[in-house]
Amino acid sequence: MKIYNYDHDGVFICESSARRDPLDRERHLIPRHAAVLAPCKTGENEVAVFTGDKWTPVLDYRGRSAWKIKNGRKYIIKHLGPIPEDSTITPPPGKFSVWLNGEWVLDTKKLRQRARRQLKKRATELLPDPATALDVLVRSALKQSEDSDQAILTSWKADTVLVKNKKDAALEWIKTASVEELEKFEPDSFLKK
Repeated sequence: MKIYNYDHDGVFICESSARRDPLDRERHLIPRHAAVLAPCKTGENEVAVFTGDKWTPVLDYRGRSAWKIKNGRKYIIKHLGPIPEDSTITPPPGKFSVWLNGEWVLDTKKLRQRARRQLKKRATELLPDPATALDVLVRSALKQSEDSDQAILTSWKADTVLVKNKKDAALEWIKTASVEELEKFEPDSFLKK
């Protein structure tokens, strides 16, 4: 006699043969987590689940990757049933994607914000050391300035203005850049020209 084994969730595992009862050779022993009724037919991403008296097809995405549509975070599905309503099995195409009308789309606002942050950080790194200007100004106030101090201060101001102007130009460019341009954006391409 064939029996159909299932796991603790009722999911069909395999078929096997029931052993005869050694005390009554006319009977078969049906172990726990086994049924004599054959499992139902299943489709793609479905498994047969025994519910006590019948087999039912149930969606099964266990072990598959899914992404939260709220924030694009990846996780592994661990339970039987449909894909949770707050998730999708379609991966987002990039870091700056948002779920909109049933699909991932690139969030250009976030992409522009990232470009602005990168630009401002790099511009700050490229600015001349403010301690140099402060040192010159202190010496000047104390009437201990040297002849080279004016040249140092002038150079410091010029470098500061140059970086600021390049940063301002890049910020304007970011406002109108295409998605493809923003994805390839490198602050040094503007600041070190």
